[in-house]
Amino acid sequence: MCSSDLFADDASLDLLRGLVDGDDSTAAPAGAPSLRWVLAWRPAETGSSVQGLHDGLAEQARVAAVPLAPLDQAALADLVDSLALPGVRGHDVAVGLLQRTGGNPLFVLETLKQAWVERRLAQLAESQRLPRPQSVGRLIERRITQLSPAALALARVASIAGPDFGIELAESVLQAGAMQFADALNELEAAQVLRGTAFAHDLVFECVRDSVPRAIAELTHARVAAWLEPRQGEPARIARHWLDAGRDEQALPWLGQAAERAGAALRRREQIDFLDRKSRIEEALGRLDQAFDSLMLAAEIEVTLDDGTNRADGTLARCDRLDALASDASRRVRAATQRSNLAEMRGFHKEAERVAGTALREALRAGVDARSLAQCRLALGTALSGQERPEAALVHFEAALDWVRNEADDAMRCEFHGNLATTYDRLGRLDDGAAHHQQAIQLARQVGDYTNQAICLS
Repeated sequence: MCSSDLFADDASLDLLRGLVDGDDSTAAPAGAPSLRWVLAWRPAETGSSVQGLHDGLAEQARVAAVPLAPLDQAALADLVDSLALPGVRGHDVAVGLLQRTGGNPLFVLETLKQAWVERRLAQLAESQRLPRPQSVGRLIERRITQLSPAALALARVASIAGPDFGIELAESVLQAGAMQFADALNELEAAQVLRGTAFAHDLVFECVRDSVPRAIAELTHARVAAWLEPRQGEPARIARHWLDAGRDEQALPWLGQAAERAGAALRRREQIDFLDRKSRIEEALGRLDQAFDSLMLAAEIEVTLDDGTNRADGTLARCDRLDALASDASRRVRAATQRSNLAEMRGFHKEAERVAGTALREALRAGVDARSLAQCRLALGTALSGQERPEAALVHFEAALDWVRNEADDAMRCEFHGNLATTYDRLGRLDDGAAHHQQAIQLARQVGDYTNQAICLS
């Protein structure tokens, strides 16, 4: 597992987390071999997805850390011999390498690569003549500066394009034919900067990327985005390229598409982040109603999540932003409804009832649209149901029933019918409740909400 997003994206890490969580060796039959995982990674930055996976496993006592110590002289000799470098014996060079690198395997390998690029393998035994970088970054920078202009330009395009890099894209960005890249590509592979069209590792990628002046990087990001757009590239990456190009407005439709794709894949956190970023850009551009709508969708999704994270403060901040962005009575009611939903999800039923009740009175007074009024009634009904007041809750659920049947999406209808069924159950109207339970089960299957389906079946 590598710390760079180039090699381990959030979806892959979530899949890995699920596989590890799903492996319960204690449930294996007697005598059956138990499965164990070995995860290797470099320390990630705080807040990264890799760090989150590690911390989550550590909190569950599911991981035993085994820090790797520096290699000693004998291990260094074995490492060098395993590389089968022409004319080089590990026993002859181990002392010098240990002295210059401290036994850090990464430093050792990078030192050997640099010596190979400089055609100084025959001098490895002379420690004073070894490459002596003060850090891996400095070492890689030195190697990169020795590349030809054509090879360096190609590597820089690759660092900007990331996973989207390919020869056709390079042709467009550099405005040159593919055959002109042959020598440059061979040089990059020989220098172990690239393997095929991908970087050899994330450190060299970061070093090349950081060597690109900001103005050139922004222009290149824009060219990459323009090339990807008509070729149905990944929306999230197209959006990122426009953002990195400093062209936020052009990123807006791609942030929307990225949110839709994340939602379809049940990647709710990513969906929320895309919508939040979209809303902030729209707000900065003065498109306040669009910003409100994007943020409201993010807030509606977030309040339904139960992924074991404590994000109430962030959701409350979104409610504050919704209040500030609300430009009319309908949006003010929707913002208040969302605040009520948040209070309800946190178990503050009285607060949820108070906020939703105030919103309903404004909705009726202002004559807001049917959607806003129905959502307000649903929030109030849910708050009342949470206080074991099914009679009062039923009044609001039934008042919203026609709108939900005719206008709501399947996810909202699923939640509504489940709540209405439970309310009927509490009133002893089991036959009425059963019909709505069945509708909730069917809708949960349609939208792939297996958690809600299990609740309804129960």
